[in-house]
Amino acid sequence: MCLTRETVLEQLGPDCSATVSFWRKRKFLIFTLATNPNNTYPIMNTSKSTTSFTGTSQRGDLEAALGHAIKQAMDSSQIADVLITWTIEKISGKSGGIAGWKEISVTIAAKT
Repeated sequence: MCLTRETVLEQLGPDCSATVSFWRKRKFLIFTLATNPNNTYPIMNTSKSTTSFTGTSQRGDLEAALGHAIKQAMDSSQIADVLITWTIEKISGKSGGIAGWKEISVTIAAKT
């Protein structure tokens, strides 16, 4: 099959354009594809639903507990450069007693 601009356009359809370049000696084929900017396409929602994550600090450090919860949310995503949106759902802890508890837990609702 001989590739020309016309055969490429037949394959791509009217909403796309293509530039076909040939290198004679090395026989490389280069395509530049573009879509029609006048068409609007729906935005695909790739975000997950809201999920709860809990972080705990045995030293009573609120910032550390929150950091652990956020890290869990980020690690749960398959996206390399993930951005999460989160809100605090619950803060709880244990203090005192003969064991000297200083535990604090933070639960967040996160959406990636």
